[in-house]
Amino acid sequence: QKIYTFSESEKARRDASKALKRFIDTVVRVRDPQLAALLYDAFSTIKPKPVKIERLPTLDEVKAVFKEAERISPMAAALWGLLAETGARFDHLYYAPIEGLQLDRRRLILGLSNKTKRQPLVFLSQCAAKYIEERLLPAREEHLRKYGGNKDTLFPVTEGIMYTWL
Repeated sequence: QKIYTFSESEKARRDASKALKRFIDTVVRVRDPQLAALLYDAFSTIKPKPVKIERLPTLDEVKAVFKEAERISPMAAALWGLLAETGARFDHLYYAPIEGLQLDRRRLILGLSNKTKRQPLVFLSQCAAKYIEERLLPAREEHLRKYGGNKDTLFPVTEGIMYTWL
């Protein structure tokens, strides 16, 4: 009635029960079909737990977070907005070169042209391109003038500061 394994993990018990059912179905059924039917129906395989699907935030929640990020810094709001709008990974935005920003084409090339043949890029909406042009770039220049930082990246702050913003 119960499958015993050396491991207490559910995956090990599930794999053992599947293997035992296969053994009964292929080996025991050939030698004794009646016994195989009894053994096969004596236990059931352990079903995997359903995968928990995270709830996506609503548009109002995203807007509220954007407004809160705007209070911190225009760079924080731009970071959050790019993450939310494009689905880009954090590290891609962190290492995004400033020369990859093409506002006339409304896109941001996230990879470096000499490092890899594939260049991940994201397309920007009109609102995002306008926000970057009017708010992010002046805030970026002011930050570079006051504190310095990496002039080659879109966000000239450390990774720790970006995580603090988020």
